[in-house]
Amino acid sequence: MTRIVLGKKIREQVYNDLKQRIDSLQFQPVLIDIVVGNDPVSLQYVQVKKGVAESLGIDFRIVALPEDVSTEDVIQAISDASLDVHCCGCIVQLPLPNHIDSSRVLESIPRNLDVDCLHPESELLFYTNEVSLSYPTARSIMSFVEYLDTSKESHIVMVGKGKLVGKPVYHVLKKEGYHVTAVDKETVGKETIIANADVIISATGIAKGIKGEHIKQGSILIDAGTSEMAGAVVGDIDRASVENIAGILIPVPGGVGPLTTLMLCDNVVTVAEKKYELR
Repeated sequence: MTRIVLGKKIREQVYNDLKQRIDSLQFQPVLIDIVVGNDPVSLQYVQVKKGVAESLGIDFRIVALPEDVSTEDVIQAISDASLDVHCCGCIVQLPLPNHIDSSRVLESIPRNLDVDCLHPESELLFYTNEVSLSYPTARSIMSFVEYLDTSKESHIVMVGKGKLVGKPVYHVLKKEGYHVTAVDKETVGKETIIANADVIISATGIAKGIKGEHIKQGSILIDAGTSEMAGAVVGDIDRASVENIAGILIPVPGGVGPLTTLMLCDNVVTVAEKKYELR
């Protein structure tokens, strides 16, 4: 029987710690989310973030822009948001429409407000271990790895090498001394590598791409991919087909995502505490 782990205990601990830190601030931190268009998965995620942030005491503000907005308009919205003296985080909901220059947009986020770690300088500092803010999803996944008391002798396979999840997770796992291999669609023999993995972390965005036939008995599966299927948010792992094969499953929805939102808020609070120290 596969054990489903949602990480409630981890979330409670992180949530309570954040609540205490926010209550000790002398001002209410503001988190501003720039949202372009009406992608259903993005909009659903924005509402989840809003609910969590507001329950903690963060002033969460949505700047909604139309689908046909220009790159310059998005950059201007970021600039306007950063002028708020209590702004402690400015994020841009991805993916952006194809006509928008995402690189220019992300480079325009003030690095001290870059709580999603999407600015090129934030990325550079992360990989040189010189930054106080880190990728929220990577932190969430590492919390699950530690919570499950994963042996450093276990073979962990990171499926996906994206800059938001796969690449930073691989970096942290290597830094912490875990035995980890990263694969993507171009990796030769990736099916065999995945089939022999003790732990699989998947972040490809390919709906239900990993099935029971792809994994070994008793493996640990951490699903960190999201996509939309028939109006619902689904993960990379086909839950129905891996049940009774996997030993443990951290599913989508309900697993990595909720903790990632708290880790995002943790970054916001870190910025707020630094602002308070500088006052």
